[in-house]
Amino acid sequence: MAGDRGWADPVAFYSPDRPDVYDLDDSDPVKNLGVDDASVRRRGAVLVWNARVSGPAVPAPWRARFPGVTPEPVRALPWLTRAAVPPVELGWALVPPAAQSAVAVGWRAGR
Repeated sequence: MAGDRGWADPVAFYSPDRPDVYDLDDSDPVKNLGVDDASVRRRGAVLVWNARVSGPAVPAPWRARFPGVTPEPVRALPWLTRAAVPPVELGWALVPPAAQSAVAVGWRAGR
């Protein structure tokens, strides 16, 4: 799990496999123990960001760091509250693992 830590942390927390979180906006190794750009490229990752703030496209700096990233449609997720607040617009994309990159790119092209 990687991206904006404010969104990546809760997604990882509620995920059954509890993935490591990599803050793409602050790649300080002390704050991202055991995760860096190389491990994301090797193992793959799900990138998440606030699409209402940053827009629906994968942020440009992230696209530059992970050229094989595949964007997915933005998801509108409701807040768990009775207050009348707009839903979270969560942008997300997949960085395929290095060994599967060629397969994933071929699969996406045939979709």
